[in-house]
Amino acid sequence: MKRSLLPSVEQLRSILMVAKNYSGLLRDVYKAHSDKSMVGMFIINQPVLLVRDPDIIKVILHTEFNCFRAHRELDNKLDPLLSKDPFFQNGHSWKVSRGVFLMAFTSKKLRYLSTIVKNISTMLIHNLDNELIEKNYIDIEAKNFFADFTTSIGVNSLLGIENKSLMEMYVKLFRNMMDNIFEPSLIASLKNNLDFFNPMIGNLLNSGLVPSDINEKFLKIIEDIIEIRKQNGSNKNDILENIIDYEKKFIPNDDVPAHAFSFLVESFETSSVTLSFLFYQLSKHQNVQQKVREEVFRVLEKFDNELNYDTIKEMTYMDQVINESLRMFPSAGRFMKICTEQIELSAANGERCLLTPGDVVTISLEGLHNDPKLWDNPDEFNPERFNRNSMDYKLRHKFIFLPFGSGQRMCPGMRMGLINVKMATATIIQKFIIDSSPKLQLPIKIDNSYFFSRVKGGAWIRFKRL
Repeated sequence: MKRSLLPSVEQLRSILMVAKNYSGLLRDVYKAHSDKSMVGMFIINQPVLLVRDPDIIKVILHTEFNCFRAHRELDNKLDPLLSKDPFFQNGHSWKVSRGVFLMAFTSKKLRYLSTIVKNISTMLIHNLDNELIEKNYIDIEAKNFFADFTTSIGVNSLLGIENKSLMEMYVKLFRNMMDNIFEPSLIASLKNNLDFFNPMIGNLLNSGLVPSDINEKFLKIIEDIIEIRKQNGSNKNDILENIIDYEKKFIPNDDVPAHAFSFLVESFETSSVTLSFLFYQLSKHQNVQQKVREEVFRVLEKFDNELNYDTIKEMTYMDQVINESLRMFPSAGRFMKICTEQIELSAANGERCLLTPGDVVTISLEGLHNDPKLWDNPDEFNPERFNRNSMDYKLRHKFIFLPFGSGQRMCPGMRMGLINVKMATATIIQKFIIDSSPKLQLPIKIDNSYFFSRVKGGAWIRFKRL
């Protein structure tokens, strides 16, 4: 791949000042080259091809998947836990790691896990009720609020804890770990920024994406729990026990803590980010919020007021609203693929690019999802875009909306994540009005200094009793 573009001085300054992450840089490059199907660039010394054309994206993710089946791998010594996540693995190791998630998220097990999510959602409502006993409203920072929710789900699903005080202890402990990963110090953020632009930097700094003390603490916690279960002959029906059972057939014993860590990481950040942006949109668009509420009441009446795995599947307008929020604010702003076989990509406009093994290809979801050439009025929040009965939806290119990826390396936790989001939304919207908070900084700006984008100054919303 020939060198064709270098990031500008301003872009590099943003990276060094931790004002912009990889997704933010790619979004800017995507927007700056609206006449191109592909944009070649160097990031530090790493050649990268940014693909803008949906037809070429289809080739990469589906048609010629075998030529782009690899992802970036992490150093096992620097990231002993996260390196076993299927997102960072390839070949046989990827198939085994992905199998852990597929095993954990069968329809039968999702049905069981949805009862846990429902119970945590009920606790969420109880806490809000207590906060509003002597108040007319309460202002809440949505990302922080829903991070407690997703941590509770992750801990309960992973460890099957029934004792309330013990669960609260683990939630606090694991929440602190996740915050240290996803809300790092300025120096750590800079290192992570540079490391994602070029993995050699992490190796030179002898530092992984996850702080070493977190790796050590989590490893000891899971090893101790496994040992206690062996001594007591415990046979719980939780994710950890499922991983242990899977390990007996397919994975090394020392990989169990790593896969438990992956489950917790996957369940924590993306769902809480998605919920924070979704509730911001609901607070801003009261007509949409009311329509979601009416659908929830209508579906619950049909199912004897029972909120469960089956009832949330019936809430199709809520799906539209979630998808529109994910279009405007995808939790992960980009994909990266590594070429594994020589291939020439060609676009309808005549652009061509010859790729060889090792070349890096990337897709900007923030750019793709908000491209005015692909979406009418992309800055407008319009859930009707995702009405499956509309002609616009039926004729739309299938590769311009990719919040969870597509193809064989699609996010394996997608269905579980959507259960979290829909159950929380359905539970809250029955009893509370979500309104705008004066604490929200307007107009909102996206804070790209984090690995997953957030609302700058916080996604502040206001809850009032219905």
